[in-house]
Amino acid sequence: MIPSSGLIPVNKCAGLSSHDVVNRIRKLLGLRKVGHTGTLDEMATGVLPILFGRATRAADYAQSADKSYRAGIRFGMTSDTQDVWGNVLSRSCARVAESDLRDALASFLGERTQIPPLYSAIRKNGVRLYDLARAGVEAEREPRRITVFRAELLSFREDVQEAEIDFSVSKGTYIRTLCHDLGVFLGPGAVMTSLCRTESGPFKLSECFTLEELEAKKEQGLLAGCIRPVETLFEDFPRMILSPGEETDLRFGRRFPSSLQPGRAAAFSGSGEFIGICEILEGECRLIKGFYETERRIAP
Repeated sequence: MIPSSGLIPVNKCAGLSSHDVVNRIRKLLGLRKVGHTGTLDEMATGVLPILFGRATRAADYAQSADKSYRAGIRFGMTSDTQDVWGNVLSRSCARVAESDLRDALASFLGERTQIPPLYSAIRKNGVRLYDLARAGVEAEREPRRITVFRAELLSFREDVQEAEIDFSVSKGTYIRTLCHDLGVFLGPGAVMTSLCRTESGPFKLSECFTLEELEAKKEQGLLAGCIRPVETLFEDFPRMILSPGEETDLRFGRRFPSSLQPGRAAAFSGSGEFIGICEILEGECRLIKGFYETERRIAP
């Protein structure tokens, strides 16, 4: 039996937008309430967790998770989209040495400032930046604070000036902008040539299903086995088991005294049902995001 809410870790293929994937999952499940947890560009592939039902309430948490990517990069050119699919802005005959590239990657680790690309879905005065860019308007963009946790060179073909790099980054990081900034740092410019998201929060690429695999699982009556409970997103949170009285209080929006350490915790009923995310502050516990099924509310 297919649950009424949950999460499906999808391995997105190139050529589909994230919204295309959402539409395919809507059709697969026969549900309207479906959403993704962080946009992947059309030509990008990899991990795209899809939420449905009440689990869509976790979208903000999932989007804030750290992520890992495998990116292709080509030195010696720049483009308006910072990737190989954009309009070429410049070319250079200057060459990058592998030792210099390794040193540059090491210098990119840690916190840094990044200016989002012109062609991005960020809104400026209510308008997407890519819509402004297509209209010939170069909007001012606010720098963002990001963190690069890992930047590992997997391969480098010096003859064609192409490399493959593994990045682990904080939320809101644009990998094509990292590639562009590496090119600026090293001199000849650079564009991203491929992108695969290999991890998103607790999900790894090896755990994900292609849309074709999911459709085949449905035909076989095995789709339920591909669905993860929404609490999977909160595995790093402290786990809190509620007493019947505490569960009643949370379900009805009431606070109750708590001796737990201040912070957030994943709250479960005594029977193992995921109730939601709680915050313990100044000796009190309150529900900040509920995931219980409303039709199962218990009497006060």
